[in-house]
Amino acid sequence: MKTFFSELLPELPYRPPYTDQYVVDELVTPLLYKADRAKATKAYGSITESEAIQLLSVGDSVFVKT
Repeated sequence: MKTFFSELLPELPYRPPYTDQYVVDELVTPLLYKADRAKATKAYGSITESEAIQLLSVGDSVFVKT
C-alpha cells in the first residue's frame, strides 16, 4: 500500500487524504472478524506508516466543542 501511494502521489492534482484513528479502527475491526489478525495488522500498519495518508489526532477537546 505504501508503494502504491508513493507512486501515485506525484500524479495527484490534490493533497493527500486525511483521516483519524477512529476511521482506521472502523476499518481494522471488520478485518479482524472477516479476514484474520495478520491482514488486519498489515492494513493498520500500511495506513499508520503511510506518507500519503495524514493521520490526525482527535482529542477530547474536539468532542467538548461539538
